[in-house]
Amino acid sequence: MRVSGRFAGSEGKSAVIVTIAVIFLSLVFVSPSFSQSREIVKTDDFEVKIGGYLKNLTTYTYSSERRGFDNYSKIRLKLEASWKKRIKATLHYEIAMLNGESIRDEATRVSASGDPDKFLDFYWGLNSDRYVVASHALDRAYLSFFTDYFSLMAGRQRIAWGVAHFISPTDLFNPFNPADIDKEERSGVDAVLGEIPLGDFSGLSLVFAPTRHIEDASYAFRIYTSFFDYDFGLMAGRFRDKEVFGFDFVGRIKDVAIYGEFAYFMEDRAKSYLIEDKFAPFGFSVQWTKDEYIRAVFGAEYVFPNTLSILIEYYYNGKGEANKDNYNFMAFVDGEDLSLGENYIFGNIGYEITPLLRGDLTVFYNIDDQSILFAPSAEYSVTENLYVKIGTQIGAGDLGSEYRLNPYLYFLQIRYYF
Repeated sequence: MRVSGRFAGSEGKSAVIVTIAVIFLSLVFVSPSFSQSREIVKTDDFEVKIGGYLKNLTTYTYSSERRGFDNYSKIRLKLEASWKKRIKATLHYEIAMLNGESIRDEATRVSASGDPDKFLDFYWGLNSDRYVVASHALDRAYLSFFTDYFSLMAGRQRIAWGVAHFISPTDLFNPFNPADIDKEERSGVDAVLGEIPLGDFSGLSLVFAPTRHIEDASYAFRIYTSFFDYDFGLMAGRFRDKEVFGFDFVGRIKDVAIYGEFAYFMEDRAKSYLIEDKFAPFGFSVQWTKDEYIRAVFGAEYVFPNTLSILIEYYYNGKGEANKDNYNFMAFVDGEDLSLGENYIFGNIGYEITPLLRGDLTVFYNIDDQSILFAPSAEYSVTENLYVKIGTQIGAGDLGSEYRLNPYLYFLQIRYYF
């Protein structure tokens, strides 16, 4: 991968040296494999696997405020060692570099180079200036212990709850923005996870996720089971400053897959924010967020024999606003909320044009302000471990509506797995 721009200072040079070393070791010692991992040690009791990927995402954004290119490069090495299928250690080491037009803005640069508020200090900045932001981190680093009666995982890991494809009300440990281009792996969370089987397709999950500020720790449980060919889950817990009670299900009606989630939120306190108000003395009014609200999803998916797939979701966001004039943009920018309105329709149509080429059209529609985001893309498999993806995101709507705020975006992504 090639990253344009220039580094400043010895820390930037260190980032380049480390990156080149990782690429060299990866390509020399790890043979390509579609499974993304390869056994390098295997005995009756002990096994070691290694794999990973290189990714490069180039974007061009266009809006009235800014236009220009950004380049985001990422290298991820995955190592997994297990002993007698009872103990397993997992490490994912990642180097990331961002350069381009966006980081010329100081606020964006600070956000991109900020140390995430996680309990374990596994993030290390390498460079941050108006040309390049670079860092390396352990995004997975956990130990797993398995017995016949329970399993225990401790460290930085992915905790996947919820069943929705776009926004999941019950997947709260490490949610992602549904408009993100790369959603292959979400950021890990520092946690202790216990799994207790309660029978076939049934079990209990217990999670404790501390942060550097103990009052912001999260803890929750989820109990799940299956009957009448449907999977059901119940969850409850505290996530930073809110208590959440949720429910999810997955099943089928003939050949149509259906799923849904429901979550009831109780925040410790409502928060205030400013909205533009030309009738107020200073041009702004104070608005308060809701401290109790509901979020829910219902979706369905059907795949035709010719590989054409259609997926549609309805999302209700009880914390959102039906009136775009009352949107809390600050919570959206900070990542605290993933949507601004109350009612949404999300959809995706996908089709395998050839066995190596797939096309997708994803649509985000805000029912309340009637704004819409189109996201068509196409992905081609050059080899069994090399993929090229191109696409765009185009927002439309009235001035001040949610998806009208999105700049036009065009992207090219290259992924190489080893």
